[in-house]
Amino acid sequence: YEAYRLLHTEGSFIIEQGTLAAYKEDGVKKYQILATLDHRTSEVCWEQDGKVYKINDYTTGVTAPPFHPFCRTTTIPYYDDMEEGTRAARDIKGKSIKVPANMTYNEWKSKYL
Repeated sequence: YEAYRLLHTEGSFIIEQGTLAAYKEDGVKKYQILATLDHRTSEVCWEQDGKVYKINDYTTGVTAPPFHPFCRTTTIPYYDDMEEGTRAARDIKGKSIKVPANMTYNEWKSKYL
């Protein structure tokens, strides 16, 4: 279990570091935190979901994932003129649904849980 936890968490760290490098290479100035919208998401990730940070403020565990062991939260590039869209979520029964892209975890929680 301990080895699996370490592998999962370090894998998330490496993926996010690669994502950060790609953001910098592509000239992305800001990124947004994207938590998983389901009942297993941790409170620290609830609070981070939807927040936007400058690339220069990227700090793993503080302004960027992983925030804790087994963290499933990720980032997406953020642009001030982003169009509306949808994102995946789960309803109370665990069924996949689509919600507005700008819906935060707390908004999702109040509507679906």
